[in-house]
Amino acid sequence: MQAIHPPSSRLALLASYAGLISIPLGISMAQWAAQLQPARWALAALVCAIATLIFRRRQLGRLLAIIMLFCLASAYTQWRAQQRLALYLPTALYNQVVEVELQINSLVQTNEYGWQVKASMLAPLANPAWQAHTLQISGYRGPPPQANQCLRAKLKLRPVHGSLNPGGFDLLGWYLQQDINALAIWQEAEVIACPQRSWLLAGRAQLQQHIQHTLANHPLQGMVQALTIGEQSAISREQWLLFQQTGIVHLVSISGLHISMLAMLAAALCQTLWRRVPRAVNRIPARKAALIAGVLAAGAYSALAGWSIPTQRTFLMLLFVALGLLSRRRWPISIIWLLALNAVVLLDPFAPLAMGFWLSFLTVGFLLWAASQSRPAWWVGFWHSQWAATLASLPLLLFIFGQFPLLSPLANALAIPIVSGLITPLALLGLLDPSGFCLRAAAELAQYLLQVLSYGQQHLPAAWWRSSPATLQMLLAVAGVLLLLLPRGWPGRLVGWVLLLPALLARPALPAPGELRLWVLDVGQGLSVLVQTQQHTLLFDTGKAANAQRALLPALLSTGGPALDALILSHNDNDHTGAAAALIAQWPVKEIIHSLPIDHPALRQAPFAQQTRCSAGHHWQWDGVEFSLIWPSADAVLLNDNARSCVLSIRTVQYRVLLTADISRQEEAALLRQGLAAHDILLVPHHGSKSASSDAFLQEQRPSMALNSAGRFNPFGHPKAEVIARYEAVGATFWNTAEHGALLLSVGKTIQIQTERERRQRYWYNEPPQ
Repeated sequence: MQAIHPPSSRLALLASYAGLISIPLGISMAQWAAQLQPARWALAALVCAIATLIFRRRQLGRLLAIIMLFCLASAYTQWRAQQRLALYLPTALYNQVVEVELQINSLVQTNEYGWQVKASMLAPLANPAWQAHTLQISGYRGPPPQANQCLRAKLKLRPVHGSLNPGGFDLLGWYLQQDINALAIWQEAEVIACPQRSWLLAGRAQLQQHIQHTLANHPLQGMVQALTIGEQSAISREQWLLFQQTGIVHLVSISGLHISMLAMLAAALCQTLWRRVPRAVNRIPARKAALIAGVLAAGAYSALAGWSIPTQRTFLMLLFVALGLLSRRRWPISIIWLLALNAVVLLDPFAPLAMGFWLSFLTVGFLLWAASQSRPAWWVGFWHSQWAATLASLPLLLFIFGQFPLLSPLANALAIPIVSGLITPLALLGLLDPSGFCLRAAAELAQYLLQVLSYGQQHLPAAWWRSSPATLQMLLAVAGVLLLLLPRGWPGRLVGWVLLLPALLARPALPAPGELRLWVLDVGQGLSVLVQTQQHTLLFDTGKAANAQRALLPALLSTGGPALDALILSHNDNDHTGAAAALIAQWPVKEIIHSLPIDHPALRQAPFAQQTRCSAGHHWQWDGVEFSLIWPSADAVLLNDNARSCVLSIRTVQYRVLLTADISRQEEAALLRQGLAAHDILLVPHHGSKSASSDAFLQEQRPSMALNSAGRFNPFGHPKAEVIARYEAVGATFWNTAEHGALLLSVGKTIQIQTERERRQRYWYNEPPQ
């Protein structure tokens, strides 16, 4: 007979699930709030607690208890956030050189510019009024410090800061999540005695040195480090792009699959050996010993990997499964998943700020949901899990990255057994192998795998690019995935496709004919302006090389355009064209208009795109909007690269926009002599330098809006105060990307401007340290 649960039992079960969901939900919602108000949440929790005591014997009491947990979680999270923000370096200490005692508490990360480490401050010697918890230190010369070292160091301090772009990586949120309170540039240091050392960090550092020594100059050294000790900084930008476009990024780290396999191997080995020792079996049954060994192996591997969020989730789920089996209780897998989720967010309420948190928990949650619906044969189950993983990751990858790798199912079917079954075990054995044979074998095998994936990337469609879906579209897509993962024949299952379609077809609203949308992207001390009409997209400059992934691709995805109709590269300056080659390699470009040398890497990267020299008189029209290049003119004397800057005038039905790049006062005067018309919106020349924006030029132009692109804390002091004063004197509103993030202008019957800081509405943007 089938057991029938009474209504009271079902309600108690539902209340348990609701209670377990309320805590991570409260923490997550508190982290995405626009303002910190812990006192209000604490007061709401207190009211709910009193009401719970009054109605404790009614169903309303259970509901109030759940709401109380939600409010308590929110209050605790926002209180922790206030504590963390209070440790941020005040902007008044920017660029000050201080002497501090600190301890290196991370592995050394190398990059193309130098190295980076994290350090905890032991005692401030020069600024006792401020004490950081963790600093991120960058060095550009000399050998890096070693993990665990204690130093008396001279550092040049920088407050935490980062670019804000539509869809771009949230660097400020990452600093908050990582508990980095200040940035610093290495000056000099001397070694001092340490009060204590981390044996775990020391072990990871020794293993890193072993890998680097064994695989010196091997191109896959970074991948081996990532699979063994969780250190990913040595993976090249080109390799990351290949992993991303083939959908195997999750394999290039210590994933849940790797930890689970090691735990099962350790459990099986322990059980086999334990049974051969009668005394041991009499004390502890072999099955219990195997469970304990598996959990300990998973914990050791997770610690070796740096205790990242995916490893935390896997270890905690294995721990709760083992506790259930040891206590002879069969907890539902959904309860185990929720317990692990609660443990992660309670240990670190800032975990929901990491995208890896959502990818890890939601993807595994979808897989567990799919597995609970049917139990096919193992070979059918493998392809069923591939289908479930692909379907589950589809809305998540579109929401987070704006793309879905079309090669993902095929690439994962090939890479999962090779990486998890061969490369990772060999790499782990290589940590104990003094000969280096296993590490070299793992690296060579990984290189063969990447060659196959690279071939597929070059000859098959790599990725499907779409605009990131809105929150409501994402929620509908999640519901659709849950329905589609139900067994065949389940009523209403195909409705899942209907719920999934809004996210798959997401596309932002386009400008009307004759209107314009313009983004001045936040690319630091550089320039990149994205212009969109109803059916065309133009990019004016690209900023430095790192901006291709951080700013340009996310911004292009936000426009919904499948290709760039035109890319204007104003002049040969790294802060204007440095990211061009990387962008062209990843995004189709129909025409390049430039004033670059013929051997520039960006031009070599686009042999099939139409290439046109930038010169005054070039004119075209898109969707009722006119575009005219007005500089450089053919008879002008151009003394340097800045003087060769392309200048673009854009005219809608009612307004004019002028994009000036890095022209100086001489070029401004030449444009005025040619009869330059007044413009309503002016891109401030040369980032607000004193060498441009002359009084005569501004008196003739009299723009209503001045848009400036500059880096926060840039060494040139751009924009200059006197330049801002000149714009304000002619009635222009001055907007600066360093303060506001990316600037979005909608130019139609009126001009509307919105900053990225306003669009995002997160407490760590709205409450910067003073």
